[in-house]
Amino acid sequence: MLDENLRHQDAGHIGQRRPVLLYGDSFAAGVGDAESFQDILNRDEAFSRDYYLLNYGVSGFGVDQIYLMLQHSLPLYQRPIVIFSLMTLDLDRSILTFRGGAKPYFRVEDGALRLYGTPLTLPPGAYIAENPPEIVSYLYRKSLFSGMMPESLRACLRSKQQIVQMKKQLNRKILLAVLKLLDEQQVDYCFLIFHPHFPGISTLDRESDWRDPFLRTFLDSTRVPHIWSKDLYR
Repeated sequence: MLDENLRHQDAGHIGQRRPVLLYGDSFAAGVGDAESFQDILNRDEAFSRDYYLLNYGVSGFGVDQIYLMLQHSLPLYQRPIVIFSLMTLDLDRSILTFRGGAKPYFRVEDGALRLYGTPLTLPPGAYIAENPPEIVSYLYRKSLFSGMMPESLRACLRSKQQIVQMKKQLNRKILLAVLKLLDEQQVDYCFLIFHPHFPGISTLDRESDWRDPFLRTFLDSTRVPHIWSKDLYR
């Protein structure tokens, strides 16, 4: 899909049209052989007359990785329109040092973002030695998320509020960096917020956990043009 410089393999089809760059996780990339955004829009006569969509979504990405993809691929295109999408649970992935494999990650130090976990060319053993997963006991983690422990005890053991505050601080810094980059490049853009439906964890009929209020407040306070997927389900 991408070459070594992160140029999309379909970039040659843009021609004289304006590129629309879609960033995000699997909600943007699509799953399996099912049609995704680029398949539908690029064959739509009204859209494809003036625009061509390139899908930069990558399954499993967190907000941090989506930002890094944007940062390194945006300069490859002239007059692009950016759709920066994220699924609400992507906020949780930003603090991880390891997720199914090595990943870059940010920490907030002295009020600024600092990138860790690079280069990704390190052998797995060397990477884990330098960027160890923040897990003391896998048995403890299994017990914690087995569903057999009362929620009140689980929240207490996890220091839930402290973790949530860490996620909010880090993701706000990353999202502000996204806006700074887009504004500096004078790019037309829109945010697209996807919502998963996991009964009991994340549902479409209410905004009860910390993620929706956090994103609503950020988008409203920064006046970012956006599409809120829950509004479309109702």
